Amino acid sequence: REELHAGGVSSMDTSDAAVLTGGGDGNLRLFNLEDLSLRCSLRGHAAPISSCVLLGESHAASASTDGAVRLWDVDSEAGAAGGGGERAGGRPPPEIWPRSD
Repeated sequence: REELHAGGVSSMDTSDAAVLTGGGDGNLRLFNLEDLSLRCSLRGHAAPISSCVLLGESHAASASTDGAVRLWDVDSEAGAAGGGGERAGGRPPPEIWPRSD
């Protein structure tokens, strides 16, 4: 049996159409609820996910024990603030917390 997240699932949120999981590996995975197929994997945190939430049909937010909060555009698998959540490379979306200004 394949493990969903290295380090286990540490957070989860659901909607009518999707399940979002955050893991001890610092990654998010979004599944279609109808057939449990993987819609996308989002990488960007350097530590386990402490909280994740779906924001409508196309966005998610995550917080991690690395101290960062990130906003994700799951439709484009890119960070809504201009980065790149990814399946196989790229940059994570910019942190929305802590602010650097």
